[in-house]
Amino acid sequence: MNLKELCINFKEELKKIYHKYSIFIKILNEIDDNYIEFLYLHLNENICLKISDNFYGKYLKKIDMTPKGNYCQSLLKIYNSQLNNDEKEILNKNNKFSVYFFYKEYPNKEQDNKDQDYNKSYFYYKNRRDFLVPCFLNNNTIKFLELVNIGNYEEYKNNNKLFFITLANIRKNVKTIERLGVMVDGSATLSIHNVRKMKDLDLVIYHPRYYEPKVRYNLINMHKQLKFIDPYFYNFLNWKGEEKYVLDKQVSYITNNEFKDFNYVVFDPSFTYYFFGIKIISLDYNLKYRAMRNYPKNIADIIITKYKLNIDVPKIKKLEDKINANDERIYDKKDFIETILKYLKKFNFKLKDFNINVELDTLTKYRNDN
Repeated sequence: MNLKELCINFKEELKKIYHKYSIFIKILNEIDDNYIEFLYLHLNENICLKISDNFYGKYLKKIDMTPKGNYCQSLLKIYNSQLNNDEKEILNKNNKFSVYFFYKEYPNKEQDNKDQDYNKSYFYYKNRRDFLVPCFLNNNTIKFLELVNIGNYEEYKNNNKLFFITLANIRKNVKTIERLGVMVDGSATLSIHNVRKMKDLDLVIYHPRYYEPKVRYNLINMHKQLKFIDPYFYNFLNWKGEEKYVLDKQVSYITNNEFKDFNYVVFDPSFTYYFFGIKIISLDYNLKYRAMRNYPKNIADIIITKYKLNIDVPKIKKLEDKINANDERIYDKKDFIETILKYLKKFNFKLKDFNINVELDTLTKYRNDN
């Protein structure tokens, strides 16, 4: 069968697996074929890929990439261990290149051993599929790689160590094909964009078998072991003070009523990008969430992101003499601004000739609501 035929069958398989989530079924029915092809190539065994100037043999899909911004350098730094020398040479040229996706039976996982070359092991092929496929076939992931500026990778990796600890546990406790309901939320996206280091990690899991006792036991046990996780596990563990109806209201506000259910944020591909095969909340949505909350810390994050990534950011609410920041505090304007400055200092934000009053005026200039 060709890729189109394989995807027709795979879509029906996904509907059976995720039958508890009607919004995901709706998305599958309405989404274009390219997204289904991406899911097929990302989630199935024995799918391989090759970055190459030429390819001999049958392949399922070929794409031509025109790198922009930091794309190639980000790919080389983040996924260096997953790339072979020929692929690194191609990416280092920062020119157009092609990626081929093809079927090849993986080595037997049971026969892997510690003395075996990594690139001959089952996990070499699986990791390349898990980690690299989104870098070429998922638009939001491509945009992330174009934008992020890594600098020193070891420092970057250390700043994101909570993610990598979580990643290992997700891969242990959630099967590959059942990870479409797994999403990292909150400030982790700032850390992954190399804006500031994360201190904890908000983890969303909509497991397709959430009703099974063993699944619940494993996820709860994972939470107990990883104290830094703030979990939202569908149907049995909510965020404190943010029950589902609260999340739905937030989604409605942030998207101007285009979406009214948090399940869309989890399952609709427009809200996330991929990092080491795991979905991460988009920077755009996260910054709009921070502007909505209006905590001094959130305003500091918006300012830092604006300058570190050189991007447009959401406007914040107009500052009144008395400010309800939605964090159970009422600030006067002076205290609010001083608290923002404290967070900017805490996050090591330094910018010559920076004026907080001018910056806040700019951030509120085009926003009419209070």
